[in-house]
Amino acid sequence: LSQSALSEEEKARQYPRSVRGIPVRLRAERIHFLQASAWGAGDGEKVGEYIVHYADGQQRSIPLLYQRSLIDWWVKSATDKPSDAEIAWHGSHTRSRISLFKYTWTNPLPHVAIDAIDFVSAMSRAAPFLVAITCQP
Repeated sequence: LSQSALSEEEKARQYPRSVRGIPVRLRAERIHFLQASAWGAGDGEKVGEYIVHYADGQQRSIPLLYQRSLIDWWVKSATDKPSDAEIAWHGSHTRSRISLFKYTWTNPLPHVAIDAIDFVSAMSRAAPFLVAITCQP
């Protein structure tokens, strides 16, 4: 059964809407997100966001836009990628090639420590997933 065919109640039961408070406690000029989605969405559709919480109480939102910051990890060719991200890893499945993508965000407040990051899904047809976060000083 496709995730896109699930009822809202079933989606909420099987897939969390958010992961809150991923600890960072560092300053960073850039943050690299290793990510992709399961299933697709429309070009530019917001499928989720990261919310960056700074130590001084400020917050910034990083929208996850389909075909820009991520795409479905079951790709048609080795060169399929989002417009604003890089291919970070390739693999294969019995029916398809799979890829993960590195999306880089430039922090507008590199002098302020980042306390934590929230990962929030829009619960759209596409199901974004996060594998790793790397902070670049």
